Amino acid sequence: MVLGIMHYLDRIITQIVKPKVSVYMAIDGVAPRAKLNQQRSRRFRSAKDLAEATKGKKIVPIDGADVGAVDPYAGAFDSNCITPGTEFLLRISDCIRYFIRKKIKEDPLWRNLSVIFSGPEVPGEGEHKIMQHIRDMRNQPGYQPNTRHCMYGQDADLIMLGLVSHEPHFTLLREIIDFSGGFSRNDNALKEVKKFTKQSDFQLLHLSILREYLQFEFAYKHDADTYNLERLIDDFVFMTFLVGNDFLPHMPSLDIGDGAFMLLFETYKEQRANWGQDQYLTNAGEISDGSRLESFLEVIGAAESEIFAEREKNEVVQLKKQRNWAKRDGKSSSIPSDMELHAEEESKQSEYMTMVQSTLADISLNGGKVVDGWAPDQSQKDHKGRYYWEKLHLKPTDVNGHLELRKSYIEGLIWCLAYYYRGCISWGWFFPYHYGPMISDLTNLPEVFSTIKFELGQPLKPFEQLMGCLPPASSSLVPRMYRKLMCAADSPIKQFYPDDFVVDMNGKRNPWEGVNILPFIDVNLLKKTIETYCPDRILTADERHRNRIGEVLCYTYDAAVNDTVPSCNLDIGLPNIVKCNSRVYTIKNHSTSTVSFKPELIPGTKIPYPGFPSLNVLPIEHVELRNAGVNCFGFGENKKDILVLAAILLLFIRWHLLVLTPSESMICVGLVIAREASKYPNMILTMHSLPQLPGALQLAGNLIGKTIFVNWPMMHEAKVVAVSDSTCEVRMVKKELKTQKFSPPETQRWNAFSAMLAESYLKGAGYPGSGGVSIGDVQIRLKVVSLQGMKTSPVDGSSRKLYGKEEADIPIQMALSTSPAPDPRFIERGPLSLKERFPVECRVVLTKGKYRGCIGTVLGTDDNGKVGVKVQVIPPEPPFGLAIARGVQESYISSNDAAKVLRMNPRIFGKITGNLFFSPGKYDLGLNLKYTDKRYVLGYTRVKKDSSDLINKKKHAKAWLAGDTVLIVGSKRMSNSDVSDSSGDDERVFWEYTPKAVRLVAAYKNAFPSLFAALSKAPNERFYDAKKVFGPKGDEICAKVLEWLKGVETASMPRLPQTTDAMPVAAVHAVQRAADVRISTLQKDNSVKESNVKVPPVALYREASTAATDILLASEHSVSAPPELGDRVVNLCANGVPFGVRGTVVAVHDSAEGCVEVVMDEEFIGGSTLQGTCANFRGKLCVWNHLLKISAADSKGIVDNILPVGVGKASVNQLMEDIQVRDPVQEINGDVASEEVTNNIKYPAPAPQNQKTAWGSPPRSNSAPRGGAKRGAWREALGPPEKIVGFTKYRKAKNGFDEWTKLVANHGRETGKLRPDSYVEGQTQESKSEGLLKVMLGVMSDPVPLPQKAESIVSGESATLKALLGVTSSNSQLKGNPDIRPKASAADAFMQMMMKDIPMPPPPPPQTMQAQQTSRSAFNFSYVTEGKESPEEKKEANLPPPQVNPMAVIPGYFLPPGPPVHMMPPHMIPSNMLPPHMLPPHMAPPMYGMIVNQPMTGPPPPVPGRGTPAKSDKVTTASTKKAAPIVPSVVVKANK
Repeated sequence: MVLGIMHYLDRIITQIVKPKVSVYMAIDGVAPRAKLNQQRSRRFRSAKDLAEATKGKKIVPIDGADVGAVDPYAGAFDSNCITPGTEFLLRISDCIRYFIRKKIKEDPLWRNLSVIFSGPEVPGEGEHKIMQHIRDMRNQPGYQPNTRHCMYGQDADLIMLGLVSHEPHFTLLREIIDFSGGFSRNDNALKEVKKFTKQSDFQLLHLSILREYLQFEFAYKHDADTYNLERLIDDFVFMTFLVGNDFLPHMPSLDIGDGAFMLLFETYKEQRANWGQDQYLTNAGEISDGSRLESFLEVIGAAESEIFAEREKNEVVQLKKQRNWAKRDGKSSSIPSDMELHAEEESKQSEYMTMVQSTLADISLNGGKVVDGWAPDQSQKDHKGRYYWEKLHLKPTDVNGHLELRKSYIEGLIWCLAYYYRGCISWGWFFPYHYGPMISDLTNLPEVFSTIKFELGQPLKPFEQLMGCLPPASSSLVPRMYRKLMCAADSPIKQFYPDDFVVDMNGKRNPWEGVNILPFIDVNLLKKTIETYCPDRILTADERHRNRIGEVLCYTYDAAVNDTVPSCNLDIGLPNIVKCNSRVYTIKNHSTSTVSFKPELIPGTKIPYPGFPSLNVLPIEHVELRNAGVNCFGFGENKKDILVLAAILLLFIRWHLLVLTPSESMICVGLVIAREASKYPNMILTMHSLPQLPGALQLAGNLIGKTIFVNWPMMHEAKVVAVSDSTCEVRMVKKELKTQKFSPPETQRWNAFSAMLAESYLKGAGYPGSGGVSIGDVQIRLKVVSLQGMKTSPVDGSSRKLYGKEEADIPIQMALSTSPAPDPRFIERGPLSLKERFPVECRVVLTKGKYRGCIGTVLGTDDNGKVGVKVQVIPPEPPFGLAIARGVQESYISSNDAAKVLRMNPRIFGKITGNLFFSPGKYDLGLNLKYTDKRYVLGYTRVKKDSSDLINKKKHAKAWLAGDTVLIVGSKRMSNSDVSDSSGDDERVFWEYTPKAVRLVAAYKNAFPSLFAALSKAPNERFYDAKKVFGPKGDEICAKVLEWLKGVETASMPRLPQTTDAMPVAAVHAVQRAADVRISTLQKDNSVKESNVKVPPVALYREASTAATDILLASEHSVSAPPELGDRVVNLCANGVPFGVRGTVVAVHDSAEGCVEVVMDEEFIGGSTLQGTCANFRGKLCVWNHLLKISAADSKGIVDNILPVGVGKASVNQLMEDIQVRDPVQEINGDVASEEVTNNIKYPAPAPQNQKTAWGSPPRSNSAPRGGAKRGAWREALGPPEKIVGFTKYRKAKNGFDEWTKLVANHGRETGKLRPDSYVEGQTQESKSEGLLKVMLGVMSDPVPLPQKAESIVSGESATLKALLGVTSSNSQLKGNPDIRPKASAADAFMQMMMKDIPMPPPPPPQTMQAQQTSRSAFNFSYVTEGKESPEEKKEANLPPPQVNPMAVIPGYFLPPGPPVHMMPPHMIPSNMLPPHMLPPHMAPPMYGMIVNQPMTGPPPPVPGRGTPAKSDKVTTASTKKAAPIVPSVVVKANK
């Protein structure tokens, strides 16, 4: 978690925002007392929900169980620990401070920053501490008027805080959360896990746009002299307080779902017209005039009765819908019927009327008065009286109670306004009610204002706040002596910690909207009790440190500081920072501030400003409010501040600042808000109408080739490439204008597309920023290519603009000829000197030549235009990644064949592997191994490849070279109207399945035979009735089946899109271990040398030389080819990956995303498990253009000759086992290794879905190689154990492989059984591919055996396939046909796949099924592991090898006489594999780290007809030309 936090901070600061002046990081400290109510409510509700979810499960007592304290979390992560004062948050704070100093020392970007950190020991909410910093800066002399601010956070109130700063260049950074992935409205289906095919997206909310929409909302058609936009913004923020926030409940009649903002806005606009010049509700954080506010609220309060009556009608309709939904889904509804609701209402009304009559009788007898605003009325329902009586237990005669409620609410409005503008004006004030007053009762406000006073006070101590907000279930987070106060029955404050409490839904629909009725904390009693029973003197030193008030720290770079900063956590591999080169000093913490935000812009502020959007850059003719069907919200649910968030979402529906597609609009908070969106019309901006324009022929000469600015309101540069109207299109072809005349159908299509464009601008195109604009008729359209960024020349360092290749279609009225705010980042520059480009001591990666991919340090430059570099020379890379990718492959069979094997109807098989729906309840009892959008489960399913795949692969390769990274409005990829790529969606899709998928279906069938028996009777149904299939208790059995499905491993595996090509998990593990072995060998042999060389600048890439606006093309440094599985790469500028680190590509995603998954050779902070694929801290999703491909150009040809397609994966599995196990040690650390144990592996039941493996990831498939039976001594080489978290580099056992080899060596010296020239005693010959793979990795190898050509097998229909699978059945007599048996290597590979079974869930207990039981199919598998002999083949396999040509000792390196074919570069041939007299004269020096003690046996002479060309045959190669000179890597010449 700590490393994840560091990585996330680094990505936000270093890779996304890239600040220039300062960074302020703030963690929530002790909040004001007003916030404590909300914190306490949320934490108690969380504990209550968890207790209900774990009801009936064993609860483990915590320390101090003698007082009855229990921990319902039972070892789970308690999110309540993210509270100031906890040990967890203090450790996080320490790690962030360590991270800051580490980045300042290592990252050049951070050295120019002032990094300010305010930890949890500093009082105040994090966002308000940041706003205090901005207030202080803004009021300093010399403050720059156009300072840019970017604040990251998920809280919705950041929008309001940004507005009150009156800084127009203010943006909010938020991560886009894809709620469609893994989200399902159906609780009775598996939760889908999507594969991450691109890096997480972030979005910027520009408050400059929001400010302009507010101007349109409140000041449209008003002269600029009659209003002040800054004052209007302040009043808007104040009005949002009335619908509720973290400190005040919402007003009873103001609900966002009832159109509260429409009422507030319309009333405000009507009232403000009568207030006069410079008259507003607020001024600089204070309410301007109590009378003015009272008159405003009076108009709103007059609509209360009507609002309540309408709300009752809507609630009746909504409850009826909820009952119907529950009935449809087969769920028991807890919603009462109409009769029950009517009876309940009659009872409440009768109780209220009894109270009213009793009150009136008391008044008539004893005198007295009732509260202002209440009058009994028997003719209609008394909504106001009922509300006060039922919610607050206030009678009409409780005058003082009513007045205190009103006063407290007015105090809350004043406090909130001051808190946002000036900071906390009272640490002890809070609103002491769960509900607010009626708006119509807020009267006599000037008099109320005169009685309100605030005392500043002091913030609570951290432990006091913990005691005030934590529930008893989280008592383990407070010091031991505090727990008794929370849990003991005789505690003086036990009443603050109820075991249960009431949740009042208050007319709301969702649980998180309910009001939690908890007792309020008496702070004075709490402090007194703590002082009496838990004084500070009995706390430990660490606890006193946690309970203190801290200071704000500021960190700056200082090269003269040589102090050593201790590690924050050595256990996770974070080392001490020696010579930290940073200085820290404290900043005075202002607990209170007299400085307020002023409602004015700083003189000199420019609008628009470069890099910030503006609506006014295009002429707007008219603004109107109407419902245009724009769906414009995109923020995810945050229950912490859901009221403010929901309010903002509905405002964005009005102002279409954010957009989601209609299918996404019913997700997250949209489930609540989308139903109310119709109450909020959209603001439509109508652009200025254009006069009649000349045609495309007349305009083309002046427009084509010129730069314009499009993508309103964020204007972006683009180049015009074509102009069109309804008659023709004109574009430049070979420097000449070519005109294409349109036929009548083409003219009709042009007009239709233009109309569709106009509609997308009005209603939105499904991405943020679109919609809400009426552009009028489209006369002219422009085809443009957008500016992608600046391209830096590797020759001289000059930069030029680089335009994309994907065309966007833009209406001419949405384009500008000049930029309204030119951006200096996109100005071309001339050549730079070598000293400017490569300063001394900067780090570089060599991108060309024999040192390609090696990292170095610049020593200086010379007069000949070269750079002196000290290079860390690493031996050339063997293509082990490509070899493993080729060797470890899954075997697939068609769905029909799989169904035949299982004796199952193919339609049923398709439903079982896909979706299988049962009603009632909408249960999906399918395995979800395939989807209609062609997503699949790696290792189980795939879409069948056909002959068109070669063509698609070529298109795919071109797309990697031509894809644009910057898209604009009008691009095809951003338009939902583009249907050109969907023409193939209706074509039939053929699926294929692996043996694991077949076995999984078989296990499903064996577990629930009655289900399959029922399906066989009706295979064509779309929906099945659970009661007909399972009997009266069908819903219960469906729930049991679903629970079984959730336990299957595939339930938690990510679903990959068809465009993703990924290695199997076994191959990824093999790649990872192979890289470990190679690095270990290089380190052991000291093979990495240093060499001083002179390099031309074109062959260097400098660290951090790619700016945010720069473009780095893959073809610039890598060969012009798309990525392939197994490619070896070096990082250049991938986000979050150390510079120069090496890795292997293990997954290639869609070229449109431009990303690949890489397993790096070493751990790093930003690493991940790639969703459970590799070890933690090793995987990374990278942009392909940011990597340098270092695989030799001929690597694929080498691997093709070593490992032909279809070789299977058993040889690679055995290889990886031999890499880690060098000798047949029978017992190491208590682990017994024997063939019998290995061959009798039992398949365990699936672990729970949330169970973690030793790498911190969900358990993966058993197809991953386990490395044999010797697991005890080298387990760390596979991955960190459960108790070891973090990096292995700085732990005691630095390398699991080295530790294992040391242990084996010591054991060998003691027993004398180990010999360096033997691996496994009694081992026979290895396969050719296995031996050569060992050579690639520098691992000792036995002689390579002769390749055995498999016999040709003529497979029949189902019987032959069952024979290959080892499946027999009663009605299939295979014994009569002895020739049909698996003899070929391919069959062995298929059986090897079948061996690697998956963990199967245990079958449910016997149950009575209504449907007829079917007989269980008999699976009798006979395995022959690839690389071992079957009983029938032993005699043939032990034949003596034929005589071979001495020159063919190295298989694949030398060929028979004929045209020379380059098979493997010479640097990959170990010198000690040949006798000295047999070394060819041109052979390069041996590759470092390779040790082979025995000569390898070569292959037999090629035999005609056996797949290898005879001596007399002409060798067929990709090119029949003479072989080019062999070089270790590709050398690309620079284009000067």
